Amino acid sequence: SRAILAQGTRASRICTAAAPPHMSIKQPVSQKRLTNVAIVRLKSHGKKFEIACYKNKVLNWREGIEKDLSEVIQIDTIFTNVSKGIEANARDLQQAFGTTDSEEICKKILKSGDLQVSDKEREVHLEGLFRDIVQIVVERCVHPQTGRQLTALTVESALKAIGFSVQPDHAPKRQALRAIEALCAELSESFARAKMRLRISCPEALCEEIREHLSSAARAQVEEVAGRGSGGPCSLTFVCEPSQYRELDRLATVRYASEGVALQVVAAAVLGEGEAPAAGA
Repeated sequence: SRAILAQGTRASRICTAAAPPHMSIKQPVSQKRLTNVAIVRLKSHGKKFEIACYKNKVLNWREGIEKDLSEVIQIDTIFTNVSKGIEANARDLQQAFGTTDSEEICKKILKSGDLQVSDKEREVHLEGLFRDIVQIVVERCVHPQTGRQLTALTVESALKAIGFSVQPDHAPKRQALRAIEALCAELSESFARAKMRLRISCPEALCEEIREHLSSAARAQVEEVAGRGSGGPCSLTFVCEPSQYRELDRLATVRYASEGVALQVVAAAVLGEGEAPAAGA
């Protein structure tokens, strides 16, 4: 037994000498571990590629809100597995994307890849998107009979009633416009797009001509004409359907481009002061 103990002691000394206490196992240089990231994944040519992005920035990039790539991706490295920090090799990148330029590849993955989220994260994300969509609808819709703003509860119930589905990779504003279109079409007795209040400034010589155009072509309701008879510039304040805005903007910037005509948004949504619609309307 003493011989066995002596052998064990010698073996222990050898192991200690082979691995000094100050040494530690190092992570391979080809691995970079990142945490608290949003992963976008794209499969191409039978291989998986991932990039590490900042949370909530991917949708902004896809909608054109964020244009600075450095504000979207955490590191301009292409991975095969972000969680394990395993980088893709240049040969696979060249075969899959036709280039090894990391910036160009990141843009392609951002555009066409799938945003990876857990079930809980997806649920929270969809709930947040739905609330944002509802708020935008509340701000831009009115009850057609009273012109009064609708409640968030009314909008939520109506969206669920028509089977509106939230898209996790689309911005809330874009989805809200789709929701408004669906609500006004399917529940026209309860939903209408709120009108806009605009103001056109112009030389007095053009005042009557523009007023005629507003009433006939734009089907606008002129509320006030200021400055007429003063010999200086005048302005026309009016309400119209939002669908008329682009045409009126072209009127000011193209047709009367050299005449000193300007279009101004006074209120993006005109809300009436009528009685509130009946509950559930």
